[in-house]
This record gives sequence, structure tokens and C-alpha cells, in this order.
Amino acid sequence: MDVGIDEKYKKVGKNGGLSHEPEDVIARAIENYKAEIEIQQDNINMALDDVEFIHSDNQWDDKVLTERKKSGKNRPALTFNFLEGMMRIIEGDQLQNEITATVSPIDNINDPEGAKQTNAILYNIKTNSCAEEVYARAFKQAVEGGFGYMRFRNVFKPGTFNTEIKIEGFEDIASIILDSHYQEVDASDRNYGFVLEQMNREKFRELYPDVSISGFVADGWITPNEVKVAEYYERERKTRKLYLDAHGMVTPEDKIPTNEEEKSKFMELVVDERDEEYFEVLWYKLTATEILEGPIKIFGDEIPIVECNGIVVRKRDGVRIRKGIFHNSKSPQDMINYWKTAIAEYLMAAPKNKILATPAMVSRHVSMYKNMNNEVSPLLYYDRDAEFPGDKPTPIPPPQIPTGFTNESNMMGEDLKRTSVIFDTYSGAKSNETSGKAKLITIRRSDISTFLFNKHLKNAVESLYYKILKVIPDTYTYQDILRITGNDGKPEEVKINPVNPTTGKVEVMVKDAWKYDMVINVGPAYSTQREENADALTNAIQYSKDPLDSKILLIGAFKNSDVSGLQEIAKKLDKTLPLKFRDDQTGQEEANKQAQQQQEIQMKEIELKLQGLELENQQKAKEIENVSIENKQAMVNLQKMIKDEITAAVTQVIRT
Repeated sequence: MDVGIDEKYKKVGKNGGLSHEPEDVIARAIENYKAEIEIQQDNINMALDDVEFIHSDNQWDDKVLTERKKSGKNRPALTFNFLEGMMRIIEGDQLQNEITATVSPIDNINDPEGAKQTNAILYNIKTNSCAEEVYARAFKQAVEGGFGYMRFRNVFKPGTFNTEIKIEGFEDIASIILDSHYQEVDASDRNYGFVLEQMNREKFRELYPDVSISGFVADGWITPNEVKVAEYYERERKTRKLYLDAHGMVTPEDKIPTNEEEKSKFMELVVDERDEEYFEVLWYKLTATEILEGPIKIFGDEIPIVECNGIVVRKRDGVRIRKGIFHNSKSPQDMINYWKTAIAEYLMAAPKNKILATPAMVSRHVSMYKNMNNEVSPLLYYDRDAEFPGDKPTPIPPPQIPTGFTNESNMMGEDLKRTSVIFDTYSGAKSNETSGKAKLITIRRSDISTFLFNKHLKNAVESLYYKILKVIPDTYTYQDILRITGNDGKPEEVKINPVNPTTGKVEVMVKDAWKYDMVINVGPAYSTQREENADALTNAIQYSKDPLDSKILLIGAFKNSDVSGLQEIAKKLDKTLPLKFRDDQTGQEEANKQAQQQQEIQMKEIELKLQGLELENQQKAKEIENVSIENKQAMVNLQKMIKDEITAAVTQVIRT
């Protein structure tokens, strides 16, 4: 049954949104639940069957098993479960990696200090929630059954009125029912979701003494000992005004000042406005007839549950089929069990220790020969037959296993690998590949087949933290000091919303946290990285020819090692290095001091050179000045001589 948007929102309240009357809320919840169960029940049943098959000690069909056991036949039905071991390899491969979420500012509103505080909050959420276990469970559920779930909740810190965020996983994949009519890649446009809880009747009466026991969607939800209730998330579409002020800031109408004077000043700065569509999410806990708790408006505008998918296939009718990695491997596993059982059954039916002898040879030892398959004896007696004096009882070789049986069993083993794309080399078992390159290619094929699931886990965690970033500003509005461990393994304290020493007011730094640029990192844990670094540095020493380089590499290997005592040895070795290569504070200070002294000496030398140049310039200037005076005197003398010669020449002319 396809439930469209219009049908979902057909019960309209007085304010134009969804009706919040209890009977209307319950009616919508029942309608949505029935529609989703009709769509998703096949996925749920298939996932539960696959998970049970992967971990089962008896993988035979019940009808076949009954047939083999009836009428006193007691035929064997052996199980050689290869899937569970392959699952442990995939799961262990993922557990070696750590998933971390970090943010950085992407605009002029969020500064680095706000990003630092937000990162501290994300680290605190992860560690306090044991989030790595939540990720691992969702990943395992996706690999085995095709889907798993995670969510976050706002909870009170013990003994305070301050709230914090906690990440949770779900043990039962059938307890989560989400809106399947989404269009966004990350399913952020889901409009409702259910978290089902199987509650003991006594606990139900204790928590809700005034509520009659009636299960949600009553058919099949009430048992003699338990009652099933549901947490119901519902997203409601609303509209509001957005205001743009002269400073370029955008403010929704529910954030503008309520004081008339302040509101009037705010509106004077408004240069533009528009209507915006947004969503609110309400939470209920209910049965088929009553709302037990709620409605509670939760922070954020999305359903706070994310789905971690396995293999997703969309059918023609739009229904998404979700499968785990071993869904198509069940038939080869069944055939492996069958052919190996057939081999065992064939050997059981074959005669044991058959003896070829004449009656005269065994007539006095019949009892011994009849019990030789049940008793172990080093002696085998017989009587000589006069007719065949040179003969004795001869054992007949046991029957050989038909080659068809073993061939089929081996072929099914290969089919199991092909359907799961998990090959022997990936698991470390002996394989047919002989060259290193061929083995690497096979390992890569297996890595690629499991990469899909790792990628889906990363996408799910990213979606989860994007939802969390949106609600951080409303959750962490108080002052706090969070103790975190940095990437270097050292503890650090980060103040959240500290007091500004200049103004004396609390400075909220985590506002607009959702505008940060977020990165999800998947890789080895810090301790693993240290071990890998130490191993790489140790290997590099073998190729180093310079003693100083070897010592530096050795110190680095010791610093990255977790072996007790090597850190102290590294510190002592560090002091034997030249000052410029040391890492310790003392060596750095001495190196800086020497550098400063060297710089002062160089400055004095430069100063002396400048003084010498200045004296030399002054001397040259005097020489130039003296030359200039001599030149002037010579010019005067020349002019006088020329004048005298002209005068003498004129006088001579006059006389004549």
C-alpha cells in the first residue's frame, strides 16, 4: 500500500498543521505502521532468516530434517557452517578501524575556537555513548541482514538539569520501522518512524498504572507475559517568516526579540522578508488506544534515526529490497552440507573391515571376527585350512568415496566464495594462487566486495552526526569543561561557552554549529598508527647509511613504541643529538640561545663593516674634495694666463 504525502497529512489541526488530538495522533500512527509493515515485512523476515542461518548449528530445512529422522531411519544431517567464520573475518576487519567526526569553520560566523569546542563535544558524545560499539553493531546487522539502525537522544546529565546527546544502537532490527517513502539520498526527508518495545506486563502496570493493557495495533502485540508499545516520531511541516537585516543577518520570526522596544529596533533594521517552510519533530510513546507520554518537541528537524544499509535493490514497484552479503550464499552452503553428509552417509552404510576367509579358518573364532569392528585387539587368530595350506584371512579394502560426491562438494565450496566474493586469500587460508600479484588481486576483489558495506557505514555515521550538529546549539547552552584525548593520545581540557574576560559575559561559541564543514575519518586507531609508525621507522634503519640518521630513526621508533621503558630511553638518546635535532625543551632552548648569540655576533660584524665603510667613504670624499680644489686653482691660473696673453697681444697691435 503506497501512502502519499497528501494522505499522511490529511488530518489537519486548527493551526493548519497536523492535528495533535490523541485520537488523531493514534489513528495516523496506526495507519502509517500498517502501511510500512505491509511494505517492509518481507525485508524483516528475510533479514531474520539470514541472520539465523549464518549463526545456526543446524542449517537444514525443517521438512528435510524431519524426513531424514522419521521411521527410525536416523539418517545423518551434518552442518559445516563456513558462513559464520567468514562473517567474523569481515567484522574483525571493520573493528580494526576507528571512526571519528571532526568539523572546521566554513564562513565568517564560526571561528576556530567554536570549531574546537564543537569537536570536543563530538568527542565527548562518542566516548560517553560507546559509539564504536554502536557502529560495529549496525555494521554487523547490515552485513548479515541487509540493514541496521542508530539513533541519538537528548538526555539529562546525572544530577543536573543540563542536557547532553547520547548515541544508541538497537539489538533487534525488527523493532525499528521507518518511513520508506523518502526521496533524499540520506533519507533526511522521512516523516515518521517507530521504535518498538516489548514490555513486561508487570513493568507496564508499574509505569502506567492508570492505563489499560492494550498493545499497539492490537493484533499480535499482546502476549500472556508482555505488552508491546511504540515510540512514535512524527515530522510536521510548518511555515514561518525570515527577516534579513541591514547587516546581512537572517533571523527567523521565532528568534526575534519578544520585548516590544527591542522588537521595534530590530524591525527598523529589516530590509527584506520571506516565508520559509520548515519542520518540527514530535515524539510520543503510545499504545493502540492511548498516548502514554508526549507530545514532546525534540531538537532538530529530522527523525533522529539513521539506517545503515547493506545491498539495496529497488524493485519496479518502488519497494527497496535489502540483503546481506551472504543472502545468495545460502544455497551453496546448503549443498555443502548435503554433499558432505552424503559422503558420511555413504561411508556409514559401507561394510566395515570385511574379511575374505574359508569356514575352516574362522570356525573356532567366529565371535572374535564378528566383534572386530567394535573391539580393538592387536591379535587376529585363524586356523590353517588343509585344502588351502598357504592361505590366510585377507582384509578387503574399504569402498572408495565416489569422485562425484567430492567434486560436487568442492564445486559448492567455490560457489560459496563466488556468491559472497570472499576468497581463501582474504581469510588467510591456503589458496590456488601461487604468485604474490595473483594473491593481491584476489584480496582486492574481496576488499571491493566488502567496501560497499564499509562505505554505507561511513555514510550512516556521517548522516547521524549531521543531525547531531543541528541540535548541538540547543543542547549545549551551558558552561562546561570537557576532558578529551587528542590525536597524540594526550589528555586535554576544553571549556565550553566560557566567560569572556573582557566583557564578563558567557560567550556562546557553539551557535550555528551545523554550518561547520564536517569530515568523517575512517582508519586505524591512534595506538595502531603508533605501532605502524614504529615498525616503519625500525625497517627504515636497515637502509640508513648515516649514523646520525639511524639514531634519529631509532629515537622515533622508541617514541612510537608502547613497550615499557623505551620512552625514557628515547629521551636519553635525544639528549645525545646535536642541538638542532633535539625534540626536548632544554635542547630547543639551548639551540635557540646559541642561534641568538650567533645572530648577535653576526650583527656586530655587520656593524663594524658598516663603520669601516663609512670611514673609507669619508676619506674618499676628502680626496675628491682636494682634487676639486686643485682643479679650481689650475683653472684660475689658466684663465689668468690666457687673459695676460690676450692683453699682451692687444698692446702689441696698438703700438704697431
